[in-house]
Amino acid sequence: MHPRREDLPPVRTIGSASSLAADADTASLAIALPSAYASAPIGLGCVDRDLRYVYINDRLAEYHGRPAAEHIGRTLREMTAPDVVDQLEQVYRHVLVTGEPVLDFELSSTDPAAKHTCIGSYTPVRDDRGAVVGVNAVVQDITHRRMYLAALEEVNKSLRERDEFLHGVGDKLPQAMLYRATNPPGGGFRFVYVSKGVEEVTGLTAECLLTDPTAFVEMIVEEDRPAILDAMAESVRTLANFDRVFRVRWPDGSVRWCHLRSAHRRLNDGSVLCEGIMLDTTALKKAQEDLTKSRLELARISRLTMLGEITASLAHELNQPLTAILSNARAARFLLGNDPVDGELAEILQEIAEASLRAGDVIRRVRTWVARDQLLPQQLDLNDVVTDVERLLHSELIIRQVCLSLSLQPGLPPVSADRIQLQQVILNLSLNGIEAMHDKPVIERHLSIATSFVEGCVQVAVRDVGTGIGQENLDRLFDPFFSTKPSGLGIGLSICSSIVSAHGGRIWAENNAGPGATLFFTLPVIGARA
Repeated sequence: MHPRREDLPPVRTIGSASSLAADADTASLAIALPSAYASAPIGLGCVDRDLRYVYINDRLAEYHGRPAAEHIGRTLREMTAPDVVDQLEQVYRHVLVTGEPVLDFELSSTDPAAKHTCIGSYTPVRDDRGAVVGVNAVVQDITHRRMYLAALEEVNKSLRERDEFLHGVGDKLPQAMLYRATNPPGGGFRFVYVSKGVEEVTGLTAECLLTDPTAFVEMIVEEDRPAILDAMAESVRTLANFDRVFRVRWPDGSVRWCHLRSAHRRLNDGSVLCEGIMLDTTALKKAQEDLTKSRLELARISRLTMLGEITASLAHELNQPLTAILSNARAARFLLGNDPVDGELAEILQEIAEASLRAGDVIRRVRTWVARDQLLPQQLDLNDVVTDVERLLHSELIIRQVCLSLSLQPGLPPVSADRIQLQQVILNLSLNGIEAMHDKPVIERHLSIATSFVEGCVQVAVRDVGTGIGQENLDRLFDPFFSTKPSGLGIGLSICSSIVSAHGGRIWAENNAGPGATLFFTLPVIGARA
């Protein structure tokens, strides 16, 4: 209640009142004051009708910043901070004039040196005749309480904003479910919040999970369920983070992959609060499986091609000695003539010649098999093939800490080629470039793949910033079993050369103007191949 200033009588000055000792009203006030004033944990005081302090305890005196003894006989205006004294006088005068108490009156000082917020109740003191002779004040400093309440409100505001943000984000995330669940000490759990993405991840509605949390457990694939439930229980017990990938079976019978991550904390009532996110990773899992299959297929083709290269090289190398054996056997038979003494030797030579011919036939058949056209040509955009290889290189680039950049000329004309074998070529050239930079500082490891249209052909250039290629080795780089690496087999680049040649293209290497080397290959576009 706030009294109006016009309702209050004027303040009496110190000299206008009778002395405190001679004033009968003041004496009666002093007798009436309870002895509990001194030990009270809150501020207590009493003023007479002239607004002079009759009594004040130490706690209230502390609020004013002066000893209690200095207050006695002095006016409220003398002892109170100037920024609040006018308001306080109005309250006291209202009580003196009306005889009505003013309760829970809050007053804040704006003085930076002594800023306080107090709440006080002011009640009239009456004499034996019922006349109001003074005012009792009960004042409590609530400065720290206000600060705590303000801080608590800020925390609550932050929590509300956090929840609103999480709920807003959670409801917009595709194929993701934000959730909050509680686990009481006795076991079991229940969802207290699930985002709208629940149906995209589980095929169930939010209402279903909120009312029947066991529906979530039942949808975990039977083979995965025991391990997942044990891991969840352990996370709740130890408050450790949970991070698992598992399968769930939708109501329609289809199986999806999910990735569940959550954090745990214990609440005051002993229950454990779980907050987390569950993602539908089915597409990612399929992409990983496809990538693994592609890698395995490339490895298989690489092994087969390597075997073919080795076989072809062996056939080529064996042809010469077999031819020599056959020629020498025939020459020996000619020199022996028809001498009967050497008839048995002639038969042996004949058998040698025949065996040599059979071996030659076998080698020719092997070479025919190796050289047989096993390509599966299709119309390809070479930029798409490079993009495929970029995905295949992803893990290797991270492990080797190499930065890859692509420079793909748009609108390249199509080529007719086997996608898998072209992927193998670009992948092999890229891995060679990565290997060439292993001694370089991480910040300098940069691999680039560029495509372009040059002189009627589509060209691919794989550039590294490694050690380069010795000038004496440039012409031998693609020869079978030749390698510049100490542990190299000299087969990879030979395979690349064979594949490019089988597609009617050309492959070569050049040293860069700066560090490193660039490996090029070209392929004829559709309609330009001879």
